[in-house]
Amino acid sequence: MCEVQEWLAEQVLSAVLAAAQPHHARWRVADVVRAVRCEHERFYSMRQPLALAQGSGAAVPAGATVALNLALDAGLVADPRSGAPVPDDSRVVVLDGLLHERERTALLAWLTADGWDHRRGPPVTKWERTCVDREGDAATWGLRPEVQTALREAPPPEVLTLQARLAALYPEFTICHMPCSAVEPPGDWWEEEAGDEAPAPLSAFVGNAVEAGQPCSWHTDFDPFRTPLGSPWEARYGRYGNRQRGKPLCVSMLVYLNEAWPPEYDAETLFLDPDTGTGVLVRPAPGRVVLMDADVTHRISPPSLLAQQPRYSLVWKLAFFPAGGPECSPTQECSLARPQWGPAQRLGTSGGLPVPAMACEAAESIISTRSCLA
Repeated sequence: MCEVQEWLAEQVLSAVLAAAQPHHARWRVADVVRAVRCEHERFYSMRQPLALAQGSGAAVPAGATVALNLALDAGLVADPRSGAPVPDDSRVVVLDGLLHERERTALLAWLTADGWDHRRGPPVTKWERTCVDREGDAATWGLRPEVQTALREAPPPEVLTLQARLAALYPEFTICHMPCSAVEPPGDWWEEEAGDEAPAPLSAFVGNAVEAGQPCSWHTDFDPFRTPLGSPWEARYGRYGNRQRGKPLCVSMLVYLNEAWPPEYDAETLFLDPDTGTGVLVRPAPGRVVLMDADVTHRISPPSLLAQQPRYSLVWKLAFFPAGGPECSPTQECSLARPQWGPAQRLGTSGGLPVPAMACEAAESIISTRSCLA
């Protein structure tokens, strides 16, 4: 009880006193904490559910197939109830048939232009050279800010349809856009703490139009264990290992958009198991969807000279919240894997190789991390 009182005094009491009303005297401590958490999320717009298409087209197509169900990059994370280190691994899922060909065609046209000759590169009215995986690299083609905003605020029907099918595939979650402003660091945090390893600022959508010879570096999209201290996301959920029960699952969804992409064009997406130096590749295919935990290390392989056009893809940055209420259940499993898909293919450390000692140290660090509102 003393620990609870200390926690409330340090982390919650000031917020409660600032908004105190006479009727609050009847509230239980749990109600107070829940109200503070909900208000924090509302104030910072931390839950931004995907807009969904309605009707029969929103269901998962009967012909959709799982091309890959991969587990990799195993390690240890803290159990939210006992605090003890428990095994964990990342997931990558490849789905074919989730987006129909006519939908892929329409989405690519929306992102470029009807009848656009892709040998000219992407149209500068919607694309600009802004994407950089590593500081110092030359920028590659990315979507202009106004196009990214339109994808959020006025998405084309194909985006609504794919988002609805994703929601149907994971009904136990409320799938939201990653709240980019809520994970931004305060002040000059990047320079003071993250240093050279600082990731690029998040965006709810990222478009890639990579051309032959352009630099593509290994990176992760978002790792909640490295959330900037003092950011609204860290204040609510703390720093935690992705897939930890009771916390939002951070996910990236990628869709390949080119009409045809033979193997000799290259431009595969590469996924790495860092501790063993092994990995897998996923070849682009029209309308193919890749789901991955946002902390998976990956990169694009640039197209070959034979391609003579960019390799187009669109990426969603997502947060999976347990459906049914404002609280994240500490018992609900957070995973991209579906039981009906059977056992995952296991790579590297996830395939039984020893978990490095550094992973144990990371788990201890996770256990010791506290959150203001977690």
